[in-house]
Amino acid sequence: MERLNRRSLPLESGTGVYPLRREFEDLWLAWKLPGPHPEVVFSSDLVAVQTTQGSKLRLSAALDDRGNLTVLGLATQDLHPGFRYVISVLSRKGVKTINGKELSKIAAQAYLETGSARDRADFGVSAGVETRSVKTLDPSKVNDEISQVFSKGEIWPKEAILVALKFAGAGLKGNTKVIEAQTPPETQETATITITESGYLDDAIAGERWRLWLTKKADETWIINRALWAQLCSRPGRRFYSAEKCP
Repeated sequence: MERLNRRSLPLESGTGVYPLRREFEDLWLAWKLPGPHPEVVFSSDLVAVQTTQGSKLRLSAALDDRGNLTVLGLATQDLHPGFRYVISVLSRKGVKTINGKELSKIAAQAYLETGSARDRADFGVSAGVETRSVKTLDPSKVNDEISQVFSKGEIWPKEAILVALKFAGAGLKGNTKVIEAQTPPETQETATITITESGYLDDAIAGERWRLWLTKKADETWIINRALWAQLCSRPGRRFYSAEKCP
Protein backbone atom coordinates (compact mmCIF):
# COMPACT_ATOMS: atom_id res chain seq x y z
CA MET A 1 0.00 0.00 0.00
CA GLU A 2 1.38 3.36 -0.93
CA ARG A 3 0.44 7.02 -1.14
CA LEU A 4 0.22 8.53 -4.63
CA ASN A 5 -0.98 11.76 -6.19
CA ARG A 6 -4.67 11.38 -7.10
CA ARG A 7 -4.13 13.17 -10.42
CA SER A 8 -2.43 10.00 -11.68
CA LEU A 9 -5.40 7.79 -10.76
CA PRO A 10 -6.97 6.34 -13.96
CA LEU A 11 -10.01 4.89 -12.16
CA GLU A 12 -13.48 6.43 -12.04
CA SER A 13 -14.03 5.00 -8.56
CA GLY A 14 -11.95 3.32 -5.90
CA THR A 15 -12.25 -0.16 -7.43
CA GLY A 16 -10.71 -1.49 -10.62
CA VAL A 17 -10.40 -5.03 -11.97
CA TYR A 18 -7.93 -5.89 -14.71
CA PRO A 19 -8.47 -9.22 -16.52
CA LEU A 20 -5.99 -8.43 -19.31
CA ARG A 21 -2.22 -7.98 -19.22
CA ARG A 22 -2.29 -4.77 -21.25
CA GLU A 23 -4.62 -2.99 -18.84
CA PHE A 24 -2.51 -3.92 -15.83
CA GLU A 25 0.73 -2.87 -17.53
CA ASP A 26 -0.82 0.49 -18.45
CA LEU A 27 -1.89 1.02 -14.83
CA TRP A 28 1.59 0.15 -13.54
CA LEU A 29 3.20 2.63 -15.93
CA ALA A 30 0.61 5.37 -15.29
CA TRP A 31 1.21 5.18 -11.55
CA LYS A 32 5.00 4.96 -12.04
CA LEU A 33 5.23 2.10 -9.56
CA PRO A 34 8.77 0.99 -8.62
CA GLY A 35 10.39 -1.95 -10.35
CA PRO A 36 8.89 -4.26 -12.98
CA HIS A 37 5.27 -5.25 -12.57
CA PRO A 38 4.69 -8.74 -11.14
CA GLU A 39 4.14 -11.56 -13.62
CA VAL A 40 0.50 -12.62 -13.66
CA VAL A 41 -0.97 -15.54 -15.64
CA PHE A 42 -4.02 -13.71 -16.95
CA SER A 43 -5.54 -16.84 -18.45
CA SER A 44 -6.23 -18.08 -14.91
CA ASP A 45 -5.96 -14.94 -12.75
CA LEU A 46 -6.97 -11.29 -12.73
CA VAL A 47 -5.79 -8.24 -10.85
CA ALA A 48 -8.02 -6.28 -8.47
CA VAL A 49 -7.09 -2.75 -7.42
CA GLN A 50 -8.68 -0.76 -4.58
CA THR A 51 -7.88 2.83 -3.66
CA THR A 52 -8.81 5.23 -0.86
CA GLN A 53 -7.98 8.66 0.48
CA GLY A 54 -8.15 7.24 3.98
CA SER A 55 -5.02 6.29 5.92
CA LYS A 56 -5.76 2.54 5.99
CA LEU A 57 -7.26 0.18 3.42
CA ARG A 58 -8.09 -3.50 3.12
CA LEU A 59 -9.34 -5.24 -0.03
CA SER A 60 -12.11 -7.83 0.30
CA ALA A 61 -13.07 -10.31 -2.46
CA ALA A 62 -15.81 -12.95 -2.30
CA LEU A 63 -17.20 -15.27 -5.00
CA ASP A 64 -20.84 -16.33 -4.62
CA ASP A 65 -22.51 -19.48 -5.97
CA ARG A 66 -23.77 -17.60 -9.05
CA GLY A 67 -20.24 -16.73 -10.14
CA ASN A 68 -20.32 -13.07 -9.10
CA LEU A 69 -17.05 -11.84 -7.62
CA THR A 70 -17.62 -8.96 -5.25
CA VAL A 71 -14.56 -6.76 -4.81
CA LEU A 72 -14.77 -4.14 -2.06
CA GLY A 73 -12.43 -1.88 -0.15
CA LEU A 74 -12.66 -1.39 3.60
CA ALA A 75 -11.07 1.95 4.43
CA THR A 76 -10.87 4.43 7.27
CA GLN A 77 -12.58 7.78 6.83
CA ASP A 78 -9.65 10.01 7.84
CA LEU A 79 -8.89 11.60 4.48
CA HIS A 80 -5.38 12.63 3.50
CA PRO A 81 -3.84 14.14 0.34
CA GLY A 82 -3.20 11.72 -2.52
CA PHE A 83 -4.46 8.16 -2.14
CA ARG A 84 -3.50 4.73 -0.87
CA TYR A 85 -3.90 1.52 -2.86
CA VAL A 86 -4.00 -2.28 -2.62
CA ILE A 87 -3.20 -4.50 -5.62
CA SER A 88 -4.26 -8.14 -5.36
CA VAL A 89 -4.04 -11.13 -7.73
CA LEU A 90 -7.24 -13.20 -7.68
CA SER A 91 -8.21 -16.46 -9.34
CA ARG A 92 -10.71 -16.08 -12.17
CA LYS A 93 -11.87 -19.71 -11.83
CA GLY A 94 -15.66 -19.77 -11.69
CA VAL A 95 -15.93 -15.99 -12.13
CA LYS A 96 -18.74 -14.91 -14.46
CA THR A 97 -19.35 -11.37 -13.25
CA ILE A 98 -17.40 -8.86 -11.16
CA ASN A 99 -19.49 -6.55 -9.01
CA GLY A 100 -22.37 -7.46 -11.34
CA LYS A 101 -20.52 -6.70 -14.59
CA GLU A 102 -19.92 -9.54 -17.08
CA LEU A 103 -16.41 -10.92 -17.39
CA SER A 104 -17.20 -13.51 -20.07
CA LYS A 105 -17.38 -10.98 -22.91
CA ILE A 106 -13.78 -10.01 -22.25
CA ALA A 107 -12.45 -13.49 -21.48
CA ALA A 108 -14.15 -15.07 -24.51
CA GLN A 109 -12.52 -12.74 -27.04
CA ALA A 110 -10.09 -14.72 -29.16
CA TYR A 111 -8.58 -11.55 -30.57
CA LEU A 112 -8.02 -8.58 -28.33
CA GLU A 113 -6.90 -5.04 -28.97
CA THR A 114 -4.23 -4.01 -31.46
CA GLY A 115 -0.76 -4.14 -29.99
CA SER A 116 1.24 -1.29 -28.54
CA ALA A 117 4.72 -0.20 -29.61
CA ARG A 118 6.10 -2.62 -27.03
CA ASP A 119 4.08 -5.49 -28.53
CA ARG A 120 5.35 -4.69 -32.01
CA ALA A 121 8.93 -4.74 -30.72
CA ASP A 122 8.35 -7.98 -28.80
CA PHE A 123 6.95 -9.58 -31.95
CA GLY A 124 10.60 -10.05 -32.90
CA VAL A 125 10.49 -9.70 -36.69
CA SER A 126 13.91 -9.46 -38.28
CA ALA A 127 15.06 -6.20 -39.83
CA GLY A 128 13.76 -5.52 -43.30
CA VAL A 129 10.11 -6.42 -42.68
CA GLU A 130 7.94 -3.79 -41.03
CA THR A 131 5.55 -4.69 -38.20
CA ARG A 132 2.63 -2.27 -38.46
CA SER A 133 0.37 -3.86 -35.86
CA VAL A 134 -0.08 -7.07 -33.87
CA LYS A 135 -2.88 -8.57 -31.82
CA THR A 136 -2.85 -10.14 -28.39
CA LEU A 137 -4.58 -13.51 -28.40
CA ASP A 138 -6.33 -15.10 -25.44
CA PRO A 139 -4.73 -18.49 -24.52
CA SER A 140 -7.27 -19.42 -21.84
CA LYS A 141 -9.04 -22.06 -23.95
CA VAL A 142 -5.82 -23.99 -24.63
CA ASN A 143 -4.61 -23.54 -21.04
CA ASP A 144 -7.87 -24.99 -19.74
CA GLU A 145 -7.56 -27.92 -22.16
CA ILE A 146 -4.01 -28.61 -20.95
CA SER A 147 -5.21 -29.19 -17.39
CA GLN A 148 -8.05 -31.41 -18.53
CA VAL A 149 -6.14 -33.69 -20.91
CA PHE A 150 -3.07 -34.03 -18.67
CA SER A 151 -5.26 -35.36 -15.88
CA LYS A 152 -6.46 -38.01 -18.36
CA GLY A 153 -2.94 -39.17 -19.20
CA GLU A 154 -2.07 -37.20 -22.34
CA ILE A 155 1.58 -36.10 -22.32
CA TRP A 156 1.77 -33.40 -25.01
CA PRO A 157 1.22 -30.62 -22.40
CA LYS A 158 4.74 -31.42 -21.10
CA GLU A 159 6.31 -30.25 -24.39
CA ALA A 160 6.39 -26.48 -24.90
CA ILE A 161 6.52 -26.74 -28.69
CA LEU A 162 3.51 -29.05 -28.80
CA VAL A 163 1.57 -26.66 -26.59
CA ALA A 164 2.47 -23.80 -28.95
CA LEU A 165 1.39 -25.83 -31.97
CA LYS A 166 -1.87 -26.72 -30.23
CA PHE A 167 -2.54 -23.00 -29.92
CA ALA A 168 -1.42 -21.86 -33.38
CA GLY A 169 -2.41 -25.00 -35.29
CA ALA A 170 -0.20 -27.93 -36.23
CA GLY A 171 -1.33 -28.10 -39.85
CA LEU A 172 0.47 -26.52 -42.78
CA LYS A 173 -1.47 -23.70 -44.43
CA GLY A 174 1.31 -22.68 -46.81
CA ASN A 175 4.44 -24.47 -47.96
CA THR A 176 6.72 -23.62 -44.99
CA LYS A 177 6.35 -23.67 -41.21
CA VAL A 178 9.33 -22.53 -39.10
CA ILE A 179 9.35 -23.07 -35.33
CA GLU A 180 11.90 -21.30 -33.14
CA ALA A 181 12.19 -22.04 -29.40
CA GLN A 182 14.24 -20.02 -26.91
CA THR A 183 14.82 -20.80 -23.24
CA PRO A 184 17.05 -18.95 -20.75
CA PRO A 185 20.41 -20.71 -20.31
CA GLU A 186 20.09 -20.78 -16.53
CA THR A 187 16.63 -22.36 -16.38
CA GLN A 188 14.28 -24.46 -18.46
CA GLU A 189 11.12 -23.15 -16.81
CA THR A 190 10.22 -20.47 -19.35
CA ALA A 191 10.19 -20.48 -23.14
CA THR A 192 9.56 -18.11 -26.02
CA ILE A 193 8.31 -19.87 -29.14
CA THR A 194 7.87 -18.25 -32.54
CA ILE A 195 5.89 -19.99 -35.29
CA THR A 196 6.13 -18.51 -38.78
CA GLU A 197 4.14 -19.82 -41.74
CA SER A 198 4.70 -18.67 -45.31
CA GLY A 199 3.83 -19.54 -48.87
CA TYR A 200 0.09 -18.92 -48.61
CA LEU A 201 -1.79 -19.08 -51.91
CA ASP A 202 -3.49 -15.74 -51.38
CA ASP A 203 -3.30 -12.52 -53.35
CA ALA A 204 -2.72 -10.37 -50.24
CA ILE A 205 -1.70 -12.66 -47.36
CA ALA A 206 1.67 -14.41 -47.67
CA GLY A 207 1.73 -15.98 -44.21
CA GLU A 208 1.18 -15.66 -40.47
CA ARG A 209 3.34 -15.37 -37.38
CA TRP A 210 2.69 -16.24 -33.74
CA ARG A 211 4.95 -15.43 -30.79
CA LEU A 212 4.20 -17.15 -27.50
CA TRP A 213 5.60 -16.86 -23.98
CA LEU A 214 5.19 -20.00 -21.86
CA THR A 215 5.87 -21.08 -18.28
CA LYS A 216 6.39 -24.59 -16.90
CA LYS A 217 4.19 -25.47 -13.93
CA ALA A 218 5.07 -27.66 -10.95
CA ASP A 219 3.52 -30.70 -12.69
CA GLU A 220 5.87 -30.04 -15.67
CA THR A 221 3.06 -28.99 -18.00
CA TRP A 222 3.39 -25.75 -19.93
CA ILE A 223 0.90 -22.87 -20.02
CA ILE A 224 0.81 -19.86 -22.32
CA ASN A 225 1.16 -16.52 -20.54
CA ARG A 226 1.12 -14.25 -23.57
CA ALA A 227 0.48 -14.64 -27.28
CA LEU A 228 0.94 -12.21 -30.18
CA TRP A 229 -0.20 -12.69 -33.79
CA ALA A 230 -0.10 -10.92 -37.14
CA GLN A 231 -0.39 -11.87 -40.79
CA LEU A 232 2.18 -11.11 -43.45
CA CYS A 233 0.69 -8.78 -46.03
CA SER A 234 2.33 -8.98 -49.44
CA ARG A 235 1.86 -6.65 -52.36
CA PRO A 236 4.28 -5.71 -55.15
CA GLY A 237 7.08 -3.83 -53.45
CA ARG A 238 5.44 -4.08 -49.99
CA ARG A 239 5.72 -6.76 -47.32
CA PHE A 240 4.71 -6.04 -43.74
CA TYR A 241 3.09 -7.70 -40.73
CA SER A 242 -0.33 -6.44 -39.74
CA ALA A 243 -3.18 -7.49 -37.48
CA GLU A 244 -5.57 -5.57 -39.70
CA LYS A 245 -6.99 -6.59 -43.05
CA CYS A 246 -4.30 -6.65 -45.73
CA PRO A 247 -4.87 -4.01 -48.42
